[in-house]
Amino acid sequence: MMRIGFFISLACLAAACALAAWGWMATPEGAQLPVHFNASGEADRYGSKAEAFLTAPAFLAGLTFLMMIIPRIDPRGGNVRRSRVVLLAGW
Repeated sequence: MMRIGFFISLACLAAACALAAWGWMATPEGAQLPVHFNASGEADRYGSKAEAFLTAPAFLAGLTFLMMIIPRIDPRGGNVRRSRVVLLAGW
């Protein structure tokens, strides 16, 4: 059951990497891209190409790693494995 979450995460990570690669190639060098927006939808912070296109894939990779390792570092042995449905829903 945990493999389902892993494969879904891998698919999302692959899609994020593909979109990041496309955006990276389509954006000129030195461009300042909006990376944060206020409540009105206006950009209130700009960042580099790397920040704009690599943040989401890096976050997804870290989250996938964390969700895969949580059951293995459970100090009580099997509590997280027994509640894998809840963990998968949170994944």
